[in-house]
Amino acid sequence: MTSDNATNADVILTGEFGFDEFANRLTVGDFNADGKDDLAVGATRYTTYTGRTYIFYGGSMVSEGASGADVTLTGETTFNYFGSALTAGDFNADGKDDLVVGSAIYSTNTGRAYIFYGGSMVSENASGADVTLTGETTSNYFGYSLTTGDFNADGKDDLAVSAPNYSTNTGRAYIFYGGNMVSENASGADVTLTGGSSNDDYGSALVAYDYNHDGREDLVVGAPGYNNGGDTGRIYFYETRENYVWDLQRQSYSSGLRVHPIMGHEMRITGEPTNGQLGRSLAVGDFNADGKDDLAVGANLASSFEGRVYIFYNDSNFEAKAGQADVILTGETTFSNFGNSLATGDFNADG
Repeated sequence: MTSDNATNADVILTGEFGFDEFANRLTVGDFNADGKDDLAVGATRYTTYTGRTYIFYGGSMVSEGASGADVTLTGETTFNYFGSALTAGDFNADGKDDLVVGSAIYSTNTGRAYIFYGGSMVSENASGADVTLTGETTSNYFGYSLTTGDFNADGKDDLAVSAPNYSTNTGRAYIFYGGNMVSENASGADVTLTGGSSNDDYGSALVAYDYNHDGREDLVVGAPGYNNGGDTGRIYFYETRENYVWDLQRQSYSSGLRVHPIMGHEMRITGEPTNGQLGRSLAVGDFNADGKDDLAVGANLASSFEGRVYIFYNDSNFEAKAGQADVILTGETTFSNFGNSLATGDFNADG
């Protein structure tokens, strides 16, 4: 791979209409169970913010418009923002990849997350989803961010869903254990994590990351508004344990659930400058080729909106300031918003 013009891409996919925000969100999974990776593409503004998500099957992709997608999923009504977040995983434990689609402004910003089981997907309205999860109250933005991980170490994929606007933008993150999911309100989640204070935007980004190699995928949560709306930003780390849930506001455990702060107390990384918004985005990959996954954290407004990405190697101190990162990447110019979104992969095929 070399620097190139986008017109020279091997495959070009184009949205149906102007202002659809086609490709605003992307995820990959084998949704038709043929052994080949497929691509899901969100278009959140389709038809007055109804939103659509398109699936293009892998193996013989060609350049085409979104109308030629193999499967098209459409939001329930206008102003749903269907496709605001996407993730893939086997949530019903049948060996096939399923697709989860967020719809963060459904019903006066209450928000929803829809699960479509893989294997024989068909084009349909979101109301036909196999499982529908709904936010607790209006103005929560439930479904804003999604991630997949086996958080309770039972061999089944679990789903984490955020609602960063919960309770005056305090924010929440919910974990729903895989295997036998049912349509329900977010209040029925297996685990509920709550941000520390108003305007933290806790849950703006989520990622699964086994930081300590214990075989359990831990959860990392971004709170880019941390610092009483000053937007310094912070990220929090959690590992799974038996019979606990941790509430940042109350700084205490509640019985009956299975998440607690790593090493028995709150672990976090705090942003450098005010208004940097550390935790706007998160990604995991082995960046130093030591066989261990590392963590990348975006702070898209850092350094006069140039934006920064901080990389912490797996042996890093996860109770640190962002400036102690192993690698710091900075955007080229003011207002670049570098780090607003992150993705990882072996793009140069070097293993």
